[in-house]
Amino acid sequence: MSKLISKYKILIAKKLIIEYHSGNLDVASFINFKTELSTDPSFSPNFNFIIDLQDVKFTASESDLKKYANFLTDSKKYKGSRNIAVITKTPNQVVSSMLFKILFSNPTITIEIFSTFNSAVKWLQADNLNALEVKNIVKSLKKSV
Repeated sequence: MSKLISKYKILIAKKLIIEYHSGNLDVASFINFKTELSTDPSFSPNFNFIIDLQDVKFTASESDLKKYANFLTDSKKYKGSRNIAVITKTPNQVVSSMLFKILFSNPTITIEIFSTFNSAVKWLQADNLNALEVKNIVKSLKKSV
């Protein structure tokens, strides 16, 4: 796999940020992406997230995941209340996502891991959001890579 490629779309009306990632997910690249995302004028730390990790291979170690957790905890731009739905498909993605969930403890942020967009959207309980719309956005982000 190649280096990490990350794309996002912010849906202001739905208070949602959709992320698509592909390649090798290392902590430095992911922190750089999150830093860039937080500078978008439409960004809000109170928007929910759907993060598609189905096309990544985690190369981050446990200490790297802890570094990322510390980055989110220490970053003023990420202070907020939100739900994060992570979409995975391989054991590598599930294990790394679960480990991060364990390492990152914040009472205002809930992280859940899913294997389908349908279950993620249902869990987010967003009245004005449907799984097909999310899938189409992810497809367009994927095509722009």
